Amino acid sequence: MQTAAGKRILEDLKELRDRLDSLIETLEIMSDEELMESLKRSETQPEKREFREFLEELDIDA
Repeated sequence: MQTAAGKRILEDLKELRDRLDSLIETLEIMSDEELMESLKRSETQPEKREFREFLEELDIDA
């Protein structure tokens, strides 16, 4: 039988493990140069929009 303190310690360890896993995943993503370059390029691309909206802007009937 676990004591309340022991149960809390296990919960804290699980939370710590989850946070560390998240940080490791973030670092792995950030170390992927190709992915980071792609993200930077995507920031400068125009937002996607409906094709009909684009045609209306060009005064083309769809």
